[in-house]
Amino acid sequence: AVSQAGFALSIPLILLSTALMAYTCWLIVKHMHDPGLGGTAIELSDIVLYYLGGWAKRMSQAFSFLTALVTLIIYWIVMSDFLYFVIVYGVYSQQQQPQDNPSNSSLPGGLFAENDRDSDACYANGTNVVGNARNENIGNSDFHSVWKVINTTPFFLAAFVFPLLHFKSPTFFTKFNALGLISVVYVLLFVIVKASIFGNRLEHTKFAEAKVQFPALTGVLAFAFNLHNSVISIMRSQRHPQNNRRDLMIAFSGVCITYLVIGILFFASFPALASCIQPIFLDNFRHSDIMAFTTRLSLLFQIFTLFPLVAYALRAQLLHTIFGSAYPGFLWVFLLNAGIVIVCIIWARFFPDIGSILRFSGAFLGAVTQFILPCACHVVSLRRDGLLRARDIILHTLICLIGLLNCAGQVIIIYQ
Repeated sequence: AVSQAGFALSIPLILLSTALMAYTCWLIVKHMHDPGLGGTAIELSDIVLYYLGGWAKRMSQAFSFLTALVTLIIYWIVMSDFLYFVIVYGVYSQQQQPQDNPSNSSLPGGLFAENDRDSDACYANGTNVVGNARNENIGNSDFHSVWKVINTTPFFLAAFVFPLLHFKSPTFFTKFNALGLISVVYVLLFVIVKASIFGNRLEHTKFAEAKVQFPALTGVLAFAFNLHNSVISIMRSQRHPQNNRRDLMIAFSGVCITYLVIGILFFASFPALASCIQPIFLDNFRHSDIMAFTTRLSLLFQIFTLFPLVAYALRAQLLHTIFGSAYPGFLWVFLLNAGIVIVCIIWARFFPDIGSILRFSGAFLGAVTQFILPCACHVVSLRRDGLLRARDIILHTLICLIGLLNCAGQVIIIYQ
């Protein structure tokens, strides 16, 4: 996404997106304690119902369901990718790199090199080839004929994940949430170490580079900052609610710094054309690279424990909306979980383009849940209190227009 926006636009776009998302998220937190809601809202749809009516609540719920489902699809694609390379590392860790890829040693930092001059190869300076590690020739064994990153791994993954989706309570998986910080710190360390090995490969002309495909970055950022559907659940248990605003700003600032370090630093140091960077950037590294393996393994475990939590949240909201109960019976829970897994497998098998999924879902779903609904609720609240001013209308209308323009940008760049 950074390569599509250009270096000059990426940093201000990340900062601007952080500010906008933090503000609209704060609007939700601000109104969760409104007196008309009985003291505290349970979720975003409660605020929407109070200020905008039942039609808006149904819209909010539908977009919340879709956001959770898309999150699960992305998790499945990423888990399939990481699981593939983790198993390959375990099977081939004792073997040397394939002899038909002599250029592997010519690329720094464990990057995977390709020699085949085909459409999948990505060339730097005409000789060094930075490729997709999914294309790495790791042998023609029976194992490799069965273990394929797209064709089979998503199906094998179901055997591990599906049984975990039937728990009545996700409490067990919440115990692993603290490990998320460790995973993030290690990813940051991984990028910093690799960048120090690569060195500064950013040509002076690229500092001023800005591309018209920048909506690809804003679409991805919209999904990356999508905390709006769950922020009430997080903040409701806050011991000191008077610090909600401070804590929310700290959280968004931390996420912004993480994205800047990983996205900008890796882009600036990448020793090849920016178009060579894979949507899952770890795919640029050989399966035998120990740091890449450790990063894949830690992220795989983290996402593996997050998947049942998100699936539970989707299941509880959807079944409660339909049946009035989060657990109407084993049969309904089984059928819904099976449907979720089937949808995830289909997307991972036939449309594993995680970049397109991120930017389109982030832009179109985020336009409603991150821009329009929070701003509309806030404006209605100000009007009811007699505090609405012209500048409030202008400001929040512009924010909504930014969300809509982000949607339009995703469509426009397809035809460029």
